[in-house]
Amino acid sequence: MVRTVLIVHAHGSETSFNSALKRVAVETLTGCGHDVIVSDLYAMNFDPVFGREDVKETTETTAHNSLSENGRVAWIKDDVADDVKTEQDKIRRADLIIFQFPLYWMGLPAILKGWFDRTFTEPFAFTDKEFYDNGKLKGKRAMFSITTGAPKDSFTTYGPHGDINILLWPLQSGILRFVGLEVLAPFISYSPQFIPHEGRAKILKQWADRMVNVFRERPLRFLPISKFSSKDPENPINGMELTAESIRELQEDDEHGLTIGHHLGRRLPLNSMTRNS
Repeated sequence: MVRTVLIVHAHGSETSFNSALKRVAVETLTGCGHDVIVSDLYAMNFDPVFGREDVKETTETTAHNSLSENGRVAWIKDDVADDVKTEQDKIRRADLIIFQFPLYWMGLPAILKGWFDRTFTEPFAFTDKEFYDNGKLKGKRAMFSITTGAPKDSFTTYGPHGDINILLWPLQSGILRFVGLEVLAPFISYSPQFIPHEGRAKILKQWADRMVNVFRERPLRFLPISKFSSKDPENPINGMELTAESIRELQEDDEHGLTIGHHLGRRLPLNSMTRNS
């Protein structure tokens, strides 16, 4: 079955390992018969700043509306900036979105964060009643392919940077899962600049093998939004909490919490953000 894959690439150098990973993904997925679209953000000179340019002058706004509210009005009126329209059209077409980037200051490069700010807007990607497993992008898949500057041992509970799973939680749950995407386990290339050529070639081979089978993978596990109740039926996103009944139903043991974000004062679940369920 032919699928469409969007690769959002956030590295400025064509000789980087990130770019090598991008090329391997394009070549492998294309070789499997899939359609591949690439948004090379640096090559596109993509503007990461969500600002007034995202709301055209024809849009009716009020003095006290937030910029995000004005952006919502602009989207409804088909008044969105042209570069954002282009990226949102790519998202619509995609069955899988791969985000290729280096880890900067324990997070996303600014240009990629801005891509999310400007494209994952309301009501295109979510509404106040459609989020997490009910998000507007449900039915699509997404994953991160990340390179790090430090070695793998640095991103453990004993390493100086701490558990990589904790670092990934706000990115994979708070961004990808929030808009309804099924999140696949990330592909993490640890410290490729300090690995010999043979080691880098092995990583690229592992990445190619994963691309061959990517549509057969099981996604990461997140709590269903149905397990939370809201005190505000008119605006469900406000005041939502896990019910005691849901906790009893979901709790598999007394030692670990439900997720990284819903640890309930217990030990964090192991590898929940790095291993397919």
